Amino acid sequence: MTKLKIVIAGPGAGKTYNLKNEVINSLSGLDRNRYCAVITYTNAATDELRKRISAGIPIPPNVFIGTIHSFLIRFVIEPYGHLLKLVPIDKNYIDNIKSREPKQRNAIQKYLSDLGVITFDKVLQLAKELIKNRSIRWVFVNRIQFLFIDEYQDSKNNTHEFFLKIVEEINESFFIGDKLQYIYEFANRRKRKDKSLSVSSLVDMCNKYQGNIERIQSNYRSSNAIVQIVNNFIIDKGDRQKAENGDNGIPVYFVHTTNSLNIITRYNGIKEKHNINELHKYNLNKSPKPFLRDFILTKDWIDNENPNKAKYQSIFNSLNGEFIRLEKGTHRIDGILPEVSRCILAIMGIKKRDFIRSPYDELEYRRYCFETARYLKANVFKNDDDRNNSIRKQFQEKFNISPDKLGKQVDVEKALIELSNNNSINLIRYPESCYSSIHSAKGLEATAVLAIAYSNNELEKWLNFDAANKELDDDYRLGYVAFSRARDLLCIACLEDISKALRDKMESLGIAFYSQNI
Repeated sequence: MTKLKIVIAGPGAGKTYNLKNEVINSLSGLDRNRYCAVITYTNAATDELRKRISAGIPIPPNVFIGTIHSFLIRFVIEPYGHLLKLVPIDKNYIDNIKSREPKQRNAIQKYLSDLGVITFDKVLQLAKELIKNRSIRWVFVNRIQFLFIDEYQDSKNNTHEFFLKIVEEINESFFIGDKLQYIYEFANRRKRKDKSLSVSSLVDMCNKYQGNIERIQSNYRSSNAIVQIVNNFIIDKGDRQKAENGDNGIPVYFVHTTNSLNIITRYNGIKEKHNINELHKYNLNKSPKPFLRDFILTKDWIDNENPNKAKYQSIFNSLNGEFIRLEKGTHRIDGILPEVSRCILAIMGIKKRDFIRSPYDELEYRRYCFETARYLKANVFKNDDDRNNSIRKQFQEKFNISPDKLGKQVDVEKALIELSNNNSINLIRYPESCYSSIHSAKGLEATAVLAIAYSNNELEKWLNFDAANKELDDDYRLGYVAFSRARDLLCIACLEDISKALRDKMESLGIAFYSQNI
């Protein structure tokens, strides 16, 4: 008899903590010849979950903890893909094609597939097709005994259809997520002809298995004032959260000015008024996990994709270099990757072309560079030789290169100059203050958050609680995600004058209007 549990857990409810406990409790019943699969949607989430589980018990060899793509590649594509001749025997995997035009992206994917190179999006599609085969499905479900999936609302359509095929056949399945935090894929579906999935994956799973739903109604992150604002998004009053940390006496603020410099100045004044710096230090001493002091959040930031939104540039200028961009993209890759790579290659006395032979090798090398940067920052070495020998050993094991293929170390100290710079290294860890798009802030938290809307219309969407639950357009849920990042202080601002109706709505929600210059 199969067992299925769907857990609805809002922001600050301890999703990772509950998932960890469920996994540990299940392992006493795990057969030696079968697997327990624990699936996440980011490498960072994988690392965090592995760390928490290993702190409780030694992780058995038949427990898989990894991303959805690595899971499907290992347990579906590699063992079964060639049986139906959907993939070649010799193949490599790369990240997704960046083209926004679907026809162009599909054409590139087909071209790469013919060469034996499979994108991650293609992995999801192939897995869905393979699991439709009854024989393959039977072998697969007999190999996987327990299945745990984190942040299920982020599952794409192909992934969701894959799990629907197996959910009633796996011995035990556990899905956990937050219905209102699906802000990645579903906004564009309303513009396409394909509306086969009219709600998010998590909502659809809940609709199909209503008797298997459990709810966590505690919020261990945010103060009472912030939780009350976030609760407005939860239509069913019985599902609303309770602020377990109680009331810290700090209201939610609307920073009442459209001038970028004044917004930042007044926000800093509010932080000083409520002694946020000391509160942040106190919270860090109590908490087992790291979090930011400040988060400045907007829907977008000025870049190549938004060159005409000058008001974002004015916000950036007003930050005065005191905030670091925490977001995937050129700011992180260009700041860290070249310097780490230069350091590694100098220590190894080798060139990239000597061991990078495919897009997959390049992807693995990039990951290895970031791991090495973390390793260098986290460890204290006896001397330079100790550090260099440690890196040489790790590199040889990772890329299976014999010592005779390596050259002499060259310009190692020069290569380490930029790598040792705190501003660069801090991008890998948790700096004190960051600015980010709301999408990239998902899963993170900070003592104080300033969420800045671009226009009155955008802020109206952020506060449209009914549409957040009914519309596929994820603009309506950006407010929910942004507001729920805050632990003790939440400030909202807008780069455009707001309407009287919107002001009245915010005042009815108990939001305090702050106009004072400090």
